[in-house]
Amino acid sequence: MSKLNFRDLVVDNEKTLGREMILIEVADTYRYADNERTSDVIGKTYTVLLPERGCATLAVKVPGTGNAGTNLKVGGVQRVRFQNLTLTPYAMNGRSGVSAKATGIIVVGNDAKAGNG
Repeated sequence: MSKLNFRDLVVDNEKTLGREMILIEVADTYRYADNERTSDVIGKTYTVLLPERGCATLAVKVPGTGNAGTNLKVGGVQRVRFQNLTLTPYAMNGRSGVSAKATGIIVVGNDAKAGNG
């Protein structure tokens, strides 16, 4: 008989994050080899502000480099949501946190998509 693993938890994204996400930063995500960062860009990391959670922030990694970020504006108020967002709780070196991955990002209010290529 196996025990339930920490990684087996299913997180309710809306209850955890709230309904509103405001984009505050877009950065390249790089491939790592032998614990060292390479120059290979493998996607984007979108950092969002979560107003319903005391203005906490969350960094969401989206693989692929396609047109990621071309329809997005950092600064001002750019509301977004993520496609197939997965939150994973983790504990490492006495600290805990939440990692986030998605397959794409959508500007709320427009049906313009970015970041799933």
